[in-house]
Amino acid sequence: MTPLEESKQALSLMATPEFRKEMSGLIRSRSPLVYLVSTEEKRVLEYFKHYSKLGAFRTFVWDCYSGLLNIVNMQPAGLVTGDASDPITILDWIVKEAAEQSEATLSDADERVRAKSRGNIYVMLDFHRFLTPCTPEIERRLRTLSRMDSNTVVILVGPQYAMTPALDKDVRVIDFPYPNDEEIKVALYSAVQGVFRKDSPEEKSTKKKEREIVNAVTGLSYGEVCASFAKSIVMYKGLDVPSLLKEKQEVIRKTGVLEYFEPKVSVDDIGGLGNLVGWLNERKGLFGDDAKEYGIAMPKGALLLGIPGTGKSLAAKATASILQVPLLRLDFGALFGQYIGESERQTRQAIDIAERIAPVVLWVDEIDKGLSGSGSSGKSDGGVSSRVISTFLTWMQEKTKPVFFVCTANNHEQLPTEFMRAGRFDEVFFVDLPTRTERIDIAKKLLKRKQREPKVFDCVDIANRSDGYTGAEIEKAIEMALLRGFSDGKRPIQTEDITDALSRFKPLSKTRPEAIEAMRIWAAERCVKANTPEIVPGSVTSKGRQLSIDDDGSV
Repeated sequence: MTPLEESKQALSLMATPEFRKEMSGLIRSRSPLVYLVSTEEKRVLEYFKHYSKLGAFRTFVWDCYSGLLNIVNMQPAGLVTGDASDPITILDWIVKEAAEQSEATLSDADERVRAKSRGNIYVMLDFHRFLTPCTPEIERRLRTLSRMDSNTVVILVGPQYAMTPALDKDVRVIDFPYPNDEEIKVALYSAVQGVFRKDSPEEKSTKKKEREIVNAVTGLSYGEVCASFAKSIVMYKGLDVPSLLKEKQEVIRKTGVLEYFEPKVSVDDIGGLGNLVGWLNERKGLFGDDAKEYGIAMPKGALLLGIPGTGKSLAAKATASILQVPLLRLDFGALFGQYIGESERQTRQAIDIAERIAPVVLWVDEIDKGLSGSGSSGKSDGGVSSRVISTFLTWMQEKTKPVFFVCTANNHEQLPTEFMRAGRFDEVFFVDLPTRTERIDIAKKLLKRKQREPKVFDCVDIANRSDGYTGAEIEKAIEMALLRGFSDGKRPIQTEDITDALSRFKPLSKTRPEAIEAMRIWAAERCVKANTPEIVPGSVTSKGRQLSIDDDGSV
């Protein structure tokens, strides 16, 4: 294989086709200033090294320590007069080179076409440090470059976009994608074959678990992927998927606004909410290629509105298990930072991480509290809340990645109108107080969760005596009964302990009946009911069959 063929193959494995097309278009259309957002300097340099060979560009890399280097051999270019590590000196050099190219192009276009090089690319690694704040000397040199018609492209590389306002309109911004599946596989087998012999049991085991392993590290940087593989091989003598997932959790936790959850809560942990569970089950598998080819639109998500303590958060957690994808919890309040631009940056970072590890369920608990500042006019926080929420709402509407967004809220009055409009969610559910049938189910599941056999208790009696109680309040009563049983010499608790506990405190439906009724009236015409329909003994189904309820509450 020739060096050109090797570079072509390497480029075909890196980034994404969309990125390769856009970046090539920017270079060939002579965009003078491009900002490339990435934390992976090594991978960026590898990309442009191969691009330089294929595109016949003279490509250089600059940093404030090494100065100007030839990207192919990473040796000093030896072209700059003066201190090549000084940002102003290097900009003067680039302006001079660009001017010479521009003059040559204007004086003899044919000569430039016949020239060996198609132009110069400068990859500037540390320049984001000099842009905020930006000195007038650097700003003026960059503005001069932005107006020049030459074959020079300056690519500024930084972990997040940072630019002086005077240059915002002159800079094209593009994100460098995280490793795709093929890149991860290259790193995977490089790590395995670097330790184990070819066709070893470890390599064969890796091939069997290949899809699981790739999914476990998807969304990490290339360096993090390689480090995760190396750590797993050292600690477990092979690739251990749970340990790789733990590495991903650690990386996500560093953001401070996202938390990775193992999808441990299943549909069996939910008491009632049959309509919601049925709706979610219908969307199982819709993130796959089969659904896309069939013509089904990718699901957006669901908003769960309702009375506090009715199981909204539990249902949100179970959504990940039902859809069989990971679960991310977003702390909406933590998005807001104390420094200028920090809130917007953290919002973009949270969205970026969710999209990187998609398909995923992104859960925001009690979003009504996070959105309560959406009416800020700039008087209290300079409009930060409005900008953050606007960014989030736009993403919800336009997102193309398989991120299933699940929000819970207790107070609909704190939700802005634009948040509720069509297109944000696939459905808005109202979670009401549990019906009698649901309370029987809730009691059984709560007792089982407390390592008690439900058949020992009269769950129908518990359901009858807990009319108007939420699931959380029924759980509180069981906790009170357990405390009494423990205090009485660790005796087994009985149904009477639970029903007595229920009588010792008033539920929310008794203390705030007006608020609950107002919520029901508001939701009646705006939401789909999440609860399981009440089953009445002797009622007739659509098939003409009578239903009855047994003593244990089963149909």
